[in-house]
Amino acid sequence: MILNERKVDSWYRATTPIKYPGVDGHSTGFFYMRKGEPYLITNRHAFYDIHQDGSVSFQPERIVIRIRSDHTDPSITNSHSINLYENGNPRWLEHPNFHIDVAGIPLDLDWDSNKNTSFAGGGHWSLPTSENIDDEYGILSPEFGDSAVVMGYPIIDTTDYLPVLRNALIASQYGRFQRDEPYFLIDANLHEGTSGSPVIYNRRNSKGQKEAHLLGIHSGPFDLSQRGSENLNRVWYRKTILGLFGEFPVQHTVDEF
Repeated sequence: MILNERKVDSWYRATTPIKYPGVDGHSTGFFYMRKGEPYLITNRHAFYDIHQDGSVSFQPERIVIRIRSDHTDPSITNSHSINLYENGNPRWLEHPNFHIDVAGIPLDLDWDSNKNTSFAGGGHWSLPTSENIDDEYGILSPEFGDSAVVMGYPIIDTTDYLPVLRNALIASQYGRFQRDEPYFLIDANLHEGTSGSPVIYNRRNSKGQKEAHLLGIHSGPFDLSQRGSENLNRVWYRKTILGLFGEFPVQHTVDEF
């Protein structure tokens, strides 16, 4: 087990499969708290997929996610339907840089009454997003040869709706842009249903305790047309989420993600 038993339970509660009524296929999303309001974070292409020529190949009207409803058993869930449009207008937020495949939609939920966890926001049900500081090691950020965990839904087991953990080698230098865009690469064999999954880093601090936090959002294969790119996947840095709320505009001079 990569994370200890107590933390696994908490982290498992932060994700949900995303289903499309009447349409085959699915994706993954995770919960994020912003100024006391819950959001579902995923890829923009989980809400609609538009090509460079302007043609739209995927445009669902609504999605269905799973909300956990039991303190002791995170496998117990209820379905929750989300309309993607209101009066013909999209309800989701997307990054102002269209190349950044990150989006979020507000959740009409009483967050205190459900049993999910979220990233950011503080409080008992909040998971860490930023690098943890250790007195001896400094910032606990990925080092050469480290791996991360992709927590998503390559398959959907309808008996419990728990995510699957996949191990992924951090394949490019963490903190650097790829092709002038704010993502890094991981080497992992991932199903398309894991698009929108949180990518989590986990290592021991100087006290021997495991520290884990959100690195970013997985959004699919890197470049299938390029030889040798098999199993390479994009992960948008976690701070691209702030762009949804008009904060932290991504610049090429940014040193830390």
